[in-house]
Amino acid sequence: MGASDEAARPRRWLRLLGRGLGVFLGVLLVLGVAVYAASARRLGRRFEVQGEALEIATGAEAIARGGRLARTRGCTDCHGQTAAGQTFLRAMPVMELRPSNLTPGGRTARWAGRDWTRAVRHCVRPDGSGIPFMPCLDYRGLDDRDLGEIVAWLRSLPPSANDPGASVLGPLGRVLFLKGDLPYLVAEQIDHSAPVAPAPPVGPTVAYGRYVAAGCTGCHGQGFSGGHIPGTPPDWPNAANLTPDPATGIAAMTEAQFEAAITQGRKRDGGAINPAYMPWQQFALLTADERRALWLFLRTVAPRPAGQR
Repeated sequence: MGASDEAARPRRWLRLLGRGLGVFLGVLLVLGVAVYAASARRLGRRFEVQGEALEIATGAEAIARGGRLARTRGCTDCHGQTAAGQTFLRAMPVMELRPSNLTPGGRTARWAGRDWTRAVRHCVRPDGSGIPFMPCLDYRGLDDRDLGEIVAWLRSLPPSANDPGASVLGPLGRVLFLKGDLPYLVAEQIDHSAPVAPAPPVGPTVAYGRYVAAGCTGCHGQGFSGGHIPGTPPDWPNAANLTPDPATGIAAMTEAQFEAAITQGRKRDGGAINPAYMPWQQFALLTADERRALWLFLRTVAPRPAGQR
């Protein structure tokens, strides 16, 4: 083999490497375009949902109760304490969540009753587009009285011109969304034809506890066994297991310890619960009947190992 062949060998390897890298980048580009196009089609879907009729409450007492409900049911946790919208989660390249301004200065100012039920129970805007990542499955059973009072409170707030902007689904989020691992478009998961069941009477009962506990499923899962919350960063703490599982759940917890956890942010071992991840401060506003009902209901849930949602 001559000296010229020896000199040409590195150049051939470089050309082959360059071609291989070009093919690899080309494949990535094609896949990226395909993922973006497929996710854009799903995100652009319009849902034909009319929404249920809703009478919006009036009067100071109803407005005050609506404010308490908005806090205990998690509305202000996402939309901000003044309900003027905010950037709730920055988790790129998965997503950025920016819940909207719900004050009379925002886009909901002209919404009628059906617009509110369509949004809260169906995760659909008046134009038919889906509301991203809002836990509407938690609020599907919110009854007319409670929702009407929450809306009355929102309408009583000082108008804010704040515009947090639209939520954004990042490149990794689009892949997870298409795989079914990220429930970004919640309206796809809802049976919009199913009737809304009437709420049970208010009181310290298992039935009413089930109604209150619906607001816990977004973090703790439909089976209340907790685990990683879909869409949150990998280092986000797991939601606790609220089932009476003896190994990982609340089987050994007393009612007094449960009360201390949700009203004082105190763990069984005396440690503090971080309100940034488990908003116990809002649950401290639950009435005595609501807390008792929630405890009674959770004791009836089927025991499951932690993390099974």
